[in-house]
Amino acid sequence: MDPDNTLASDAERESAVAQLRDACGEGRITLEELTERVEFAYTARTRAQLSKSVRDLPRPAAPVTPAPADDGFSTNLFALGDNIERKGRWVIDDGLKALAIIGDIKLDLRQAYFSSDTVLVNLRAVLGGVRIWVPEGVRVELDGRAVLGDKLVDIARPRPGAPCLQINAWTLGGSIRIANTRRRIGFFRALLGD
Repeated sequence: MDPDNTLASDAERESAVAQLRDACGEGRITLEELTERVEFAYTARTRAQLSKSVRDLPRPAAPVTPAPADDGFSTNLFALGDNIERKGRWVIDDGLKALAIIGDIKLDLRQAYFSSDTVLVNLRAVLGGVRIWVPEGVRVELDGRAVLGDKLVDIARPRPGAPCLQINAWTLGGSIRIANTRRRIGFFRALLGD
């Protein structure tokens, strides 16, 4: 996948805007140019489009794409008889681990930022459930075992070059479900596979 065709994140847009403000403060661009370029940066969809707003400026000492701030979210989730839900904008790192024992873990990745093109997630459910909602187009590879439980992937067809979510799942008397929408996946729908 060409990194320039990757969708730009809000953090990358803010970094470009900060670079533009600094350039205006240094007298490299005028206020009018700043206004035009900031508007262009905020509407850029890909990294290639975003880089056009700052390509003729000197590169900052720090990279233009900053590492996302630590939001205090652990990469190890443990639900013992309770429910954990994570949604909104956040970074999903390789090696995320989730264990649900007589509880539920719900992860909404539809606005999440994938830290790499392939992200490995380890899921375990014992008399509990793990539900993951992924953006449309993301490829999901589900591997693992279900003993007296079930695993189900119900997603739209992946698009070429999209990030891949590799899931290693194991469940004992629980369920692991991956879908694009938050609609309920019924028991008979899971059996029929449609």
